[in-house]
Amino acid sequence: MPAMLEQGWGRIIYLGTGLSRAPREGMIALGTAKAALAQFARYLAQELGPRGITVNIVEPGPVEDTRMASVIDEEHKRRQVAVTPLGRLAYPGDVAQVVAFYASEDNAFMTGTSAAVNGGMSMY
Repeated sequence: MPAMLEQGWGRIIYLGTGLSRAPREGMIALGTAKAALAQFARYLAQELGPRGITVNIVEPGPVEDTRMASVIDEEHKRRQVAVTPLGRLAYPGDVAQVVAFYASEDNAFMTGTSAAVNGGMSMY
């Protein structure tokens, strides 16, 4: 952050989760911690915006091919896919593209926002 403050420009991107808004059994620690992180990011956005630094949160749903994906049993995964309008879970590249956008110079006027990368799952 010191370098960002010195140059008057920067991007901070946190990885959150939709569990911070929609609790699920067995995820109390993760959901609570990520909810606190999201609020912290909004405060940082307010504090750092005047200095040219944006702060945003990417909130992926379940992501295929990750350690967390292996925690979900097949039945639970099927239920999640069934309620996802795009009919699949996210891939790591889906999340990476949103992070890249938030980090880019093209993203000049978004701060304090959360991007739900979950195929529409958060609509329900």
